[in-house]
Amino acid sequence: MRPNPHICEINTCLFIRRLSQKYKQALTLATVLDEEWQLLARRGFDLVWLMGVWQRSSAARQQALLNLSLRRDYDNALPGWSDEDINGSPYAIYSYNLNPLLGQPSEIAQLKLTLNGMDSA
Repeated sequence: MRPNPHICEINTCLFIRRLSQKYKQALTLATVLDEEWQLLARRGFDLVWLMGVWQRSSAARQQALLNLSLRRDYDNALPGWSDEDINGSPYAIYSYNLNPLLGQPSEIAQLKLTLNGMDSA
């Protein structure tokens, strides 16, 4: 790896949802096609930060949806967003279990193996 690696921070829930729409099937961390991860590498990223993989507080999501200032920020950052795009703060962790929207608990370890294997390929 280069001395100053480039990190791609991904809003994981939104990433999985958008890829599911793209491929017209429900995807999880383990079923994202390798080509999607390889695309990040071709764009110059060495590492992936999967932000928001842990179960979040439902109360934090409700607060995020009701906050008018945040709604304006969503309009600026994500044109065409919907309430489904808002999961609450990724730092409002309810439990350190994989968010069920992203797959089964074992999938995060499986993805780690897949991504690490790509580094040596």
